[in-house]
Amino acid sequence: MGNPAHYSREVPSRCLQLIDGLWPYVEGVFQSDRRDLGPLTSTFLISMSYPIINLPIERIERHSSKQEQGYADDRHVDLHLAATVWRDLGGQKLKDAPFFAPDVWSYCQSEVFNISSGLPEQYAEILASPLAHASAGDLETSKWCSALRNALAHGGIAYLNGNGRYAYEAPVSMYLFVSGRYRKEKEEDRPMLVGLNLLRIKEADYRNFLRSWVNWLQVTKIEATLDDAA
Repeated sequence: MGNPAHYSREVPSRCLQLIDGLWPYVEGVFQSDRRDLGPLTSTFLISMSYPIINLPIERIERHSSKQEQGYADDRHVDLHLAATVWRDLGGQKLKDAPFFAPDVWSYCQSEVFNISSGLPEQYAEILASPLAHASAGDLETSKWCSALRNALAHGGIAYLNGNGRYAYEAPVSMYLFVSGRYRKEKEEDRPMLVGLNLLRIKEADYRNFLRSWVNWLQVTKIEATLDDAA
């Protein structure tokens, strides 16, 4: 395997290739003591999605307001891609992003609770509602990607069953990404945790989203080539 020329573009592409290439094999791998819970596709997909999501956000989007180069900074490698990431992960709504699909993500805010104890029923009901799907589409992409990135980076992930509930004795059908909402009374104060952001998506839709996300990162390379030729 060669060293990537552009980590934010090439590593996500390689991870997607691994997902697609190994998926038939993973579908035949089961938890050793509970085959009835289905194959380990969720563990595989979530694990492979970390670099797909986090690398472009950490190495490009997080540097949007900085002049100096960071220690992990891909902006200078491809200025066209950097501009595209800042545009599409900026202030526009998620439903206007190239990688968005309708009725896939659902979103709501909640009070603070411990996800290791499950998802409270009131929020499971909200996340299943048309309003929660509309709320996800109306999120600013910058807020959406921050919530998703924070959940992946800090372990804010819960597995849900086909009804969107936390159930240990059932196969996983959905993912819940959870991140904190913080507030400071004064600039010098330490941020206080005041609530949570909840993002929900079906496993099949998440895999399709990853493909759209990686394709979005690749299309910018094609656009740059066309611009240069014009």
